[in-house]
Amino acid sequence: MKDSLKEERLKILELLEQGKIKSSEATELLGALKVGAPEEHIKSVDLEEKFNKFCKSLDAFAKDVSDKVGEFYKDVEPKVKEVTKKTIEKTVTVVDDLSKNLNESLKSMEEDEKKSCCKDDCCDEENENDDCCEDDDCCGEDEGTVTEQEAELDEIEEKVNSDIKK
Repeated sequence: MKDSLKEERLKILELLEQGKIKSSEATELLGALKVGAPEEHIKSVDLEEKFNKFCKSLDAFAKDVSDKVGEFYKDVEPKVKEVTKKTIEKTVTVVDDLSKNLNESLKSMEEDEKKSCCKDDCCDEENENDDCCEDDDCCGEDEGTVTEQEAELDEIEEKVNSDIKK
């Protein structure tokens, strides 16, 4: 019986495809076949009901997951903001300390360089001259390098501070 119903449906669809019957007639004929085969019609309705129930439960599940994710985000957001704030504050402190240490090291290097340069180049035991270290030629080449390093350090410090403020 199943095969004959299948064949009849296919025949109706072929007639519709060929244009020998209208779509409304095809619908009517297919409906009549369902009425003629109540067992299969019941299976079809039962399957449709199960599918609809599944879709509804899937929608409910999706809404539940969405609600829980929203709650989780609300709980976590302030914590993430607080950790981010503390991290930025700590980073600023570390950058400030690093900058101070580098500046102190540069100043110390300049002072050591001037002392060394003046003693080696200008001032010897025979020719003690108080103003030898004031001579631009005494340590002039190396001073430019230190000044360039300070400028680079200041530029890096400004960039880090502007990135942190963002």
